[in-house]
Amino acid sequence: VWQVKWSPNGKYLASIAKAYDLSIQEFNPEDYTFKLKFKKEKIHDKEINCFNWSPDNKKILTASADKRIKVFDVETGQLKVTV
Repeated sequence: VWQVKWSPNGKYLASIAKAYDLSIQEFNPEDYTFKLKFKKEKIHDKEINCFNWSPDNKKILTASADKRIKVFDVETGQLKVTV
C-alpha cells in the first residue's frame, strides 16, 4: 500500500497499492471492520501520483504520471471521466 485517505465523512477508506491499483473500503464504526466496496487494478498506464475525494464523498479522483486524471463513482466503482 502506497497511500491511504479517509473520505471527508469518515465512511470510506481509499488506498493506492502497487502504484496502479485503487481500492475503496467501507468502514463500520460499530465493530471497527472494513468491507471492500470495490477494487480497480491497473487504472493508469503509469504510477499514480496522488488521489483525493470530492467534498460530497461521491467521487474519487486519481492523477498519474501518464498525465491523466480519472474520476470514479464511489457507489458503483464506475469510471466517470478521464481528462
